[in-house]
Parts: sequence; structure tokens; C-alpha cells
Amino acid sequence: MKALKIALAVSVLLNIAVVGAFLCAKSGPWRVSASDPVARELELGDAQRPALAALRRQARSEIIETFRQNRALRQTVAARLRDARADDPALEQDLRQAAEVRFQLQLHILREALAFRDALPVDQRARFNDKLSQPRFLQRLIGFDGTLQQAGDK
Repeated sequence: MKALKIALAVSVLLNIAVVGAFLCAKSGPWRVSASDPVARELELGDAQRPALAALRRQARSEIIETFRQNRALRQTVAARLRDARADDPALEQDLRQAAEVRFQLQLHILREALAFRDALPVDQRARFNDKLSQPRFLQRLIGFDGTLQQAGDK
């Protein structure tokens, strides 16, 4: 009887996990619904939302990888700081390297966002350009919600 209860409990947990995975796949950040704020602002149609989802997927992957690279670099800098002199050129080199990694990420994502814009019809492209002056539009465009730092630190 005890083994049957355990088997039933395991079965329920597995079913919950499968349903959760299904729901996550249906509504995860890699999908863009008609109710997505950016999709609404730009008035994206059903055929255009997958391109926005692809942009977000790519950006998230690149951001997480950049966070991982910078985390390793921060650890190197922290170790170096313990014994470094104030005029140690290696410190400047490490800081420049971290800045370059961030710059390259920003440049690549901006280029991808502009390529997405350029594929839009003229009226949507105009809306996109109007939104560029709004604070955090590009972050919202790529789906940045502030949780990527934690994801990159895993």
C-alpha cells in the first residue's frame, strides 16, 4: 500500500511537471502574443511576431553569455586587486576588456533591432522610430525584464 501511494505521488508530480512545461512553452518569453506590449505598440501581425520572438531569443542568449564572460572577468579582477599596485596596467586592461565585451553586445543587439525595424512596413517602421526616443523601448523590444542578470549568474 505504501509503495502504491509513493507511485501515485510520483505520478502526480510528473504530471504537474509536464503540464508546467507545456504551459511554459506556450507562453514563454520566446513567444510573442498579440497582447505583448511591444507587439501592440508596433501593431505587429501574426506573421510578424515570430521575428520579434527570434530577436528576443537571440538577445537573451547573447546577454546571458556576456554576463557569464563578465562574471569570470570580475573574478579575475577581484583576485588581481588583492595584490595589485595602484598603477598596475593589468587592471586597466581587464576593465577595458569588460567594457569592450559590453560594447560589442550592445552594438550587435542594436544592429539586430534595426534589422528587425527595417523589415517592417513603412507605417510600422515610423512607429518604431518614434518609440526609439522613449526610455527603455529597446530593452522592452528585446524582452529585457531585469531578470537576465540572475539567469546569467547561474
